[in-house]
Amino acid sequence: MKRASDSKDDREKKKHHTVPTHSYKQLKDGSHMHEVYGLTMTQVQIDLKESEKKTLNLLQNRLPVTHSSELMNAAHDHFCKEFDDIWEHKILKHNTVSIIGAPLNGGQKITGCDLTNGIYRKEGYYKELEHLGWKIKDCGDIDFKALWEKVENKKDDPTHVKAKDCHEVGFCSEVIADRVCKEAQKGNFVLTVGGDHSVAFGSLAGTLRARPNTRVIWVDAHADCNTPAISPSGNMHGMPMGGHLGAMKFDDLPGWQWFKPTLHQGNCVFIALRDLDKWEKAILKAIGAHVFTRYHIDKIGIGAVMKEAMHIINPFGNQPLHLSFDIDGIDPKWAPSTGTVSPGGLTYREARFICEYLAETECLCSMDLVEINPTILQGALAGHADEVITTSCEKVKTMDPHVLQQLKRNPTKTLHMGWDLVMSACGERII
Repeated sequence: MKRASDSKDDREKKKHHTVPTHSYKQLKDGSHMHEVYGLTMTQVQIDLKESEKKTLNLLQNRLPVTHSSELMNAAHDHFCKEFDDIWEHKILKHNTVSIIGAPLNGGQKITGCDLTNGIYRKEGYYKELEHLGWKIKDCGDIDFKALWEKVENKKDDPTHVKAKDCHEVGFCSEVIADRVCKEAQKGNFVLTVGGDHSVAFGSLAGTLRARPNTRVIWVDAHADCNTPAISPSGNMHGMPMGGHLGAMKFDDLPGWQWFKPTLHQGNCVFIALRDLDKWEKAILKAIGAHVFTRYHIDKIGIGAVMKEAMHIINPFGNQPLHLSFDIDGIDPKWAPSTGTVSPGGLTYREARFICEYLAETECLCSMDLVEINPTILQGALAGHADEVITTSCEKVKTMDPHVLQQLKRNPTKTLHMGWDLVMSACGERII
């Protein structure tokens, strides 16, 4: 995304106390040209700490004169934030991120996913987005428990198919869809923080309602294309793409009468898949889904994968994009605190590259971040939920203290990994 400069009048007003903002223009070869607007040493130093002034003076004295203004502009970018940054974007109307907390834990039986958003808020993660020029609109956490308690005629799970907590997940998903749609219609970037991946039933439905031409990038170890008719477990966090692609029949499912599949298989890509049920494989092949597995990433590299993915779903670079990122798409080495892990996942660099690449398209308009579970010290393979190590399980009582100490670092490690993805998707760069 590109940062636009202040108007001439605004620069005149600010010239005595801050440095005029700058812009980046992307060149044909993909590099950026730095535009500088009459900076002076005094203007930069006024907002720097004493130690920072000394560092700046030292650097400026050692650099050619031709680069001194660029140095000061860089210093201003890091230390002076008195002006409002305005982001140019192909789709969005405002440089505002609407953050929706969706602590939905109904799609599977391992509790803890509902705590993630609260931790991010309490620990001040959201504020970091302001350093990228975004305005933050914290929409708070949806109180699913209170809303569900108000539902009078709660329906039992269907008996002819497997769909656990069917009515509750359907009801909560509709609430998510309405909240996401409302914020997307305002022209904001919508960040939905889960919760498990059943959150995507609602987040994607709301996104498609507000922006019908949205293309979807689904990053996950699993395709989540199961349906109540074929799911081995009945856990609905493994079904959202099955629903959005029309593989599910909703008419006789309690709580789902509102849901209408509108996503065409040609408008989505799956990335990092490596753990699929046999029926999911059959569905993906039958509909001609665009899938990039672990094999494709190894064969051609993540850069080529993303280039080909965009050529498929957004060849002219003019359609809104939605990124749904399940943290288990990343190798458990980097993101161990999630319920269902799968070896051979994305590396730290590959995961961040996906988000950085999408941000550079200036078409990324919304994102889900799901399945981070701060109560899990170490996840387990699909179908082995009893092997998951949580902070309260019996295993920790007899565990070697040194091993336990190492495992206790995993929740924070995974939370940091998740937030790195958000920052990258919102435009953070190394330089």
